[in-house]
Parts: sequence; C-alpha cells; structure tokens
Amino acid sequence: MVSEQPISEINILLEQAYARDPVLGPYARAQLGDSGHVLEPPATPAEIAQLESRLRSPLPANYKQFLLLANGSRCFWRKFALLGASPDPSEKILRAAADMSQWQLNTVAEIMGSSSQEAYEAWKSRSTANVLLRDNIAFGTDWEGSFYLFDRERRGPDGEMCVLYWSAEYGAFENRFYRDFACLLSFIRQDIQQHLIALARVAKRSKK
Repeated sequence: MVSEQPISEINILLEQAYARDPVLGPYARAQLGDSGHVLEPPATPAEIAQLESRLRSPLPANYKQFLLLANGSRCFWRKFALLGASPDPSEKILRAAADMSQWQLNTVAEIMGSSSQEAYEAWKSRSTANVLLRDNIAFGTDWEGSFYLFDRERRGPDGEMCVLYWSAEYGAFENRFYRDFACLLSFIRQDIQQHLIALARVAKRSKK
C-alpha cells in the first residue's frame, strides 16, 4: 500500500531535483504556479468518490490512498501531471486522454479498414504494444502524447490494477510495466535519486 513516508520522501526529492535541474526546474515552476507545491493537498473520501463517478470506474486502492495523502499533481516527475479529485489539472488530463483515444480509434480503424469491435480486437492481438486507451484509465500525462494507464485487464497478486506507460508513437512499453501504482512510485523514486546523482556529477565537473 501507499503510505505517507514514501510520498513525503518523493516530495522532498522532487523539490531538490526541480531546484537543481536547469531544464525541468523552470518547467515545473511554470506548471506549479504561485503555490509552488509539487503535490496537491489531500483529497477527501467524498471527493475521491466523485472522481470515481466521473470516471465511471473504481480506482485502485493504492491510488485512492495516494489521493488521501496528495490530491494529484500539476507536475509530478518528468513533466507528468497526475490525476486528482480537483478539476485542475484533472479535467485537462481527462480531456487530453479522450482526444488521444479518439485519434487512436480513428487511426486503428483506418489501418484495419473497419471500426467494428472485431477489428479493434484483431488489431490488439497483433502486438502487446497495441493497447486501446479507451479500455483503460488514464491517470497521468506529460502533455506530449504519453500517458500512465491503469490496466483494467491485468492485475497484480493483490488484485490491484497494473500500470502501463503508453505513448502515441509506440503504444504500451514492455519495459515500463508495473505491478501496481506503488511499484510505479518506487521506480519514480529511484529515477529521481539517479537524476540527482547525475546532476551532482555535472555540477562537480563544472567547478573544475
């Protein structure tokens, strides 16, 4: 399960990375606005229930626990915004996912010569990368055609929805598949730590 300590640690790492990175830092500050908070204040159970009603689907328990600690983010890591229970940026994320889904459906229909359900299923069977956005729950985007998705069809040992990294260019990445949201957070934490080490090395070389 997602708990307060790893979320707090990730928040500290993000603040350090954005303070030191000459590219990601200015982007993050522009997205976060006057508040400067990487993570939004906690959502209430009622707000989360409203979000699930908006999605017409229950959210994984791990993600609901995350929202009770941090109600999404306008700029989480590597330009990704995360879905929360408040309208901003959640409505923009859902709109971006809906627009991309329609583009994908039109593209697949053109490839297959049909927009029937059978045609879509045949396209999906061609490759593990061929994942339809409409079949999953988009909960994060970098606004450049990439999304984090909760996989409705695959679940981990504890019953949590698995997480996919999907891009318009490639589809679902085999090497960016996570057992659940907690595993994604663990990966992101390690990625930020490695990025901070790389920044420190660059700074050290520049002083020589």
